[in-house]
Parts: sequence; C-alpha cells; structure tokens
Amino acid sequence: MEDMNSNAMLDVVHGMEVAAKQLGQSSTETQREAEREKRKIQKALERSNTEAARTYAENTIRKRAASVSLLRLATRLETAAGQLHAAVRRRTVTDPLRRSACGMGKVLRVLDPVRVTSALSEFEAHINGTGLGTVAAVADFGAVEATNVSTIEVESLLEQVAAESEFGADDQMEAVTMFLKKRVGVGLDAGACVKEQEQLPWKHLGVGAL
Repeated sequence: MEDMNSNAMLDVVHGMEVAAKQLGQSSTETQREAEREKRKIQKALERSNTEAARTYAENTIRKRAASVSLLRLATRLETAAGQLHAAVRRRTVTDPLRRSACGMGKVLRVLDPVRVTSALSEFEAHINGTGLGTVAAVADFGAVEATNVSTIEVESLLEQVAAESEFGADDQMEAVTMFLKKRVGVGLDAGACVKEQEQLPWKHLGVGAL
C-alpha cells in the first residue's frame, strides 16, 4: 500500500473539501431539475395528460431524493476532511487511517457518489471507531434511481401541483377521473370512480398541499 506523508495527507484534505463543494453544487442543480420536472406536471395536467403527469411526478420525487443524498454526502465529506486535518495537525494519524486516506485520494479523482460513499464509510470507521459498514451506505445512495416511487408519493405530489395550479376545478376533476380510470382499469364505472377517489389522500383538490 502506498505510504503518505503529512503533505500528501493535506492534499487529500483539500481534495475532500473541493469534492464536498462540488457535491453541494450538484445537489443544488439536481433540486433545480426537480423543480423543472414539477412544472412539467402542471402542464401535463392542464392537457389532461395524466400518464405524462405521473412520469414527471416520479422524476420529481427521484430527483428530490437524489438532491438530499448528494447534500448529505457533501456534509459527511466536509466533516471527514476536518477530522483528517485535525488528525494530521495532532500527529494522531494511524496506519489504517493513512491507508484509508490514500484510498480516498484515488476515489476523488473520479467523483462517483457511490464510490465516494463507500470510501467515506471506510474512512469514518477508522477515524471515528464507529464500525460503519460500506454495504448499507452504498445501497442507500444507489437506491435513489433504482427504487420504484410509491403510488402514494406520486398521488400526493399530483394533488399538490393541482392545488397550486391556476386551471379550473372542472379541469382538475376531469384530470383526476382520467387518472383513476387509467390506474384501476378502463372499464371503471362512475360509481366505482367516486368510491376510488374517496379512498385517496387527495379527496378534494386544492386542499392539503404538501
């Protein structure tokens, strides 16, 4: 394993600080993307295109989750950089921590959030003695894109957008009816549609936005 002197360790600290800033910027940009997807929901509802609205809602939820994950990772990385800097100043760097910092320096050359999360979890285990594993942390970050968005989340977001929009109540109700028909089947009769609607968290559009 490659050895590292104090200057090399401080270079890793600087790299971690820069990476944390970049991840924070990525988080902000991803949040902006989420807002753009959210605006597309309203336009789709205005056109009564419920399938597109649902897709945009799922995209919005995923991007919001990704933004939060990136921000958390940036915060963890910034904290770890401060801890490593303190260890170098106090000359309390252990061999396992030195090896972990070396690995971190290599990972930061390509800012892959999943790889950074894995290396950071190992680093934290050495510097904090927390015993954090890498599997759960990597799975948590990687699940953002892979996990299916729940129907409840999608419907709640559709409710919010419909409540915030400026098109009329009749158009809102028509969009709701079309959405329900496509979700439970084309052959849904009017009574069943009303019953299904009453079971949803968005019984009355325009009320109870998130």
